Amino acid sequence: MKAAHPHAPAQAIASLWDSHHFSALDKSHLRHADIQPVLDEIADYPSITRETIGYSCTGKSIERLSMGSGPLIILAWTQMHGDEPTATAAVLDWLKLLHLNSTSNSLALGSDWTSLVTLHIIPMLNPDGAERDTRVNEQGIDINRDAKQLQTPEGRLLWQQVQTLKPDVAFNLHDQNPYYSAGPTGYPATIAFLAPAFHPDKHVDAPRLRAKQLIACMADTLSHWLPCHIGRYDDTYSL
Repeated sequence: MKAAHPHAPAQAIASLWDSHHFSALDKSHLRHADIQPVLDEIADYPSITRETIGYSCTGKSIERLSMGSGPLIILAWTQMHGDEPTATAAVLDWLKLLHLNSTSNSLALGSDWTSLVTLHIIPMLNPDGAERDTRVNEQGIDINRDAKQLQTPEGRLLWQQVQTLKPDVAFNLHDQNPYYSAGPTGYPATIAFLAPAFHPDKHVDAPRLRAKQLIACMADTLSHWLPCHIGRYDDTYSL
């Protein structure tokens, strides 16, 4: 049996997930209609607020779930590529566990973390792509390549959220094909991290350095469960 993780909240998450995750999201693909009952349940949690922040090309709602009131602002979004649903289920499960912590301290986070952090999550940024199980949106545009031109309503919406919320940390959450390995190990990369460069020369400015430091902490925590299965994403295509 694996020893308990030295980081108590991480150990608690692992212990609680089996009995408290949303089993309705245990699917190989998630569409807009699949997550609506889960969003409705989460909206009833007194510790979490739900807001419709915009709409896709075909009029599907795009929601934001928020928790906490602290000065450290975190923003995360999922399914920017419609055929990458893993993080959507993960963040909704995560919010449920955070709600449980608010009532019972089940994650050993204490009762004051919400006064330190404000967490915003946009699950399923690309509901039209999710409907068709495709990477691109209804216009046939990859939203993850639309940061400059802002041709897509979903890309414009995300940009508006970043400008309004001014997050200290932002997580762009994707899936990755299982044939990628964790470096030269031959083991599949169960999770991979990237601190994106802001310049073709890949300079490391203060925000990118902070992102790398955060990644190092997350990798260290996850290595308890995923030894040899944590990768560094190759951003060659992105540049």
